[in-house]
Amino acid sequence: KLQLVYAHGVDTQNTRNAILYNAKHEIMYPNAGLAVLYNKEDHQQKFYKGHDGNSVSALAVTEDGRFGASGDSCLRPRVRVFDACTATEIVVMREFHRSGIV
Repeated sequence: KLQLVYAHGVDTQNTRNAILYNAKHEIMYPNAGLAVLYNKEDHQQKFYKGHDGNSVSALAVTEDGRFGASGDSCLRPRVRVFDACTATEIVVMREFHRSGIV
């Protein structure tokens, strides 16, 4: 079984708000179908993987840095809300948009 250890690269051309910070001052950014949380002090990453293979097309974080939201680009895109410090999914908002979220 393969396990994701590190994600290289960030999509700044096709994603709004491509670089953000969470409450722990970790860097949040999209990488293909992932929302990556990068801790620059210990050089570790956490991943929100809820996009089912669809590319992340939008990323946002609350003002206090506790919650993140990501949208994808597909025929029936969804907005996903997750804990911005642990990458744990909180809720998926389904069937709201008709095309990719930007």
